[in-house]
Formats: sequence, structure tokens, C-alpha cells
Amino acid sequence: MMKKTTLALLFLLALASPAQALKLIVWDLDLKNKVAYGESIGGKFTVRFDKDYTGPVIALFSQTEDEKAKGTYAGLQNRYSGALRGGQLFLEPEDGPAPAGTRTQVQAPQPNVTLRELLQPFKLAVSVQPTGQLPPINTLGTRAAQK
Repeated sequence: MMKKTTLALLFLLALASPAQALKLIVWDLDLKNKVAYGESIGGKFTVRFDKDYTGPVIALFSQTEDEKAKGTYAGLQNRYSGALRGGQLFLEPEDGPAPAGTRTQVQAPQPNVTLRELLQPFKLAVSVQPTGQLPPINTLGTRAAQK
């Protein structure tokens, strides 16, 4: 009886553990304007993007040290190049080296993948919310550094 109670308690604690919070910030190529940002809450990844921006971007993901240690998002890179077009974020995953014996003489380039496709293996449902221009970055720190 004690084992069943302990197992049930452990199961409930596992369900009640806080959700991991993967974060995303998307910049234009000059790294001057934030054009999208997102965060996971539970199994949902919500992204807000500047509906007026179309063009090349740099997407930066950040994970907590705990997420990195647990391998919660193993395989997810910290930085991706890509583009924001028509309200969709397209990212270019970098190819790692192919395992020995599997490399072909001519490899087709890796196609762009959507954010939804990129996060699907991590069981994150992507929700996209268009918005007006996003708030500017805090330039207070850069002004103090320039003085």
C-alpha cells in the first residue's frame, strides 16, 4: 500500500512541476529591430511578430541551465538564419556532419522549415499572433557603454 501511495504522489508531483520556458527573439539582419518574440508556456509556444516586417532575420533561442542539463530541447540550436514572410517564420537549420557511410556525392540543400515544423519534435504547439511594431530594445545599457 505504501508503494502505491508513493508512486501516486510522485506521479502527481511530476505533473505539477513547472513548465519549461523556451524563449525566442527574432531580429532583423542588422540586429537593430526586434521583429518577433516568443515563449513556451506548458506545451504551447506563442509567437508575436511585427505584421509589417518581411525579410531576412536572425532567430535566437534561449534555454535555462536546467533545460540544457535535462536535454529538454536537445538538438535545438541557439541561432538560426531565416526569413519572416507572410506571417510565417522560416528557419534554415544547419546540417551537421552525416554519419560515416551515409554521405552521398551530391547533397540537396536543406529546405527552410517553419517554426512549427522546427518545434514539433519538442511537442510544442505554435500559436502566432500578428501585432504592430514591437517595442524597441532597451538602449539604456548601450548608451552607458558608449560614454
